[in-house]
Amino acid sequence: MVTAIDTSVLLDVLLNDPRHAPASIAALHRAASEGPLAICDAVLAEIVPVLTAGDLPQFLADWKLSFLPSTQQVGILAGEMFRA
Repeated sequence: MVTAIDTSVLLDVLLNDPRHAPASIAALHRAASEGPLAICDAVLAEIVPVLTAGDLPQFLADWKLSFLPSTQQVGILAGEMFRA
């Protein structure tokens, strides 16, 4: 099973949040033990500002995060689900 990772979890790790980082790191390890981890366009855009130039590829590799870009159909489905 692929697990989609939310921005807040990655920001906890990247910013070493003293309150939430330990739980977020544990959640990432747990999810990774169950299958691949993935991020979408929005998550990628939201973590780039906290990384130094050029650090993104290493961060993604370190956490074995795959980038899965979305499509228009995915956006429409998400909107329909949100509306329901």
